[in-house]
Amino acid sequence: MSILIDSWSKFYREDACKRAMQALQFMEKRDMTPNLITYNTVLNVLAKSKDPLAPMKAEKMIQRMDKNGCEPDVYSMQSLILAWARSRIAGAPQKVEQILQSMEEKRNIKPNTHCYTAAIYSWGTSTEQYRAIRGYRLLQYMNQIEDDGLEPNIVTYTTALNACSNPLPGEEDESYHIACLIMEEIYFKENLKPIFLTYAAFFSACRHDLLSADLMKEKDEMMQHVFNRCIEDGQVGQLVLEKFKTAATNKLYHSMVGKYTRFNKLEIPQEWNQNVKGEKKEIKSNEKMKQHQRPLDLEHPDVVAALKLMKNKSQS
Repeated sequence: MSILIDSWSKFYREDACKRAMQALQFMEKRDMTPNLITYNTVLNVLAKSKDPLAPMKAEKMIQRMDKNGCEPDVYSMQSLILAWARSRIAGAPQKVEQILQSMEEKRNIKPNTHCYTAAIYSWGTSTEQYRAIRGYRLLQYMNQIEDDGLEPNIVTYTTALNACSNPLPGEEDESYHIACLIMEEIYFKENLKPIFLTYAAFFSACRHDLLSADLMKEKDEMMQHVFNRCIEDGQVGQLVLEKFKTAATNKLYHSMVGKYTRFNKLEIPQEWNQNVKGEKKEIKSNEKMKQHQRPLDLEHPDVVAALKLMKNKSQS
């Protein structure tokens, strides 16, 4: 049954979570005691599902583990945190922080980087006040703890930047300043390499319609500095360009990329995006047509063999 549960965990079907939980219940009812790996597999599926009740179900599963004498580990609690972080239920960020605190105080489990990154994500996707500063405080806490296993990575920093991108009215300037602090910290740490999502998240926090007039000049200078670094890093992906265009004034945008526009089509130098990885690039319809309209290579070995076969059939 553990193999069956593991198989369901690797499916991307909507009912994968339901099937995995049914298999687990089958084991429990027939005294087939699930082990830690089995419970963690189901918890992971549950955390990544779209089930609106996933956090509550994950809570009950942790309780069942305790009842059955299967002590949860850091990966069990990581899935529980992720379930709450993805839920967007009111009060979810506070709940996540409670779980983080209880891990060390009650269970003697040290939260890992993924746990804190999920906690920052929870603040960023919530509708709570001051989510940018609350996410940043968690990031600072990680940096203050002298623990190699809790060092924030570029995903953590990018998640903290995302928490600055949709501030509530009255929090725009503060969120922007926090985003600038986060970018400076990234540049200060030699082991961190910003990816295109990092730059896109920063520019999302710089939208010109969010900031006060006093910050506009300062913001343009900062955006120019960051965009130049993005070029140096070869991370100017399509998403970065879209976010930069939305955030920049027309003057700044045209000064940075205007000369690469020909007949309303932007063609940036290849080295600008040479290090972009993981971004889906759609092939335009006219390019697809060109691919289909390419002449047949009559010298290709497969084509030669096919033509020879057709010739032999016609002669027989």
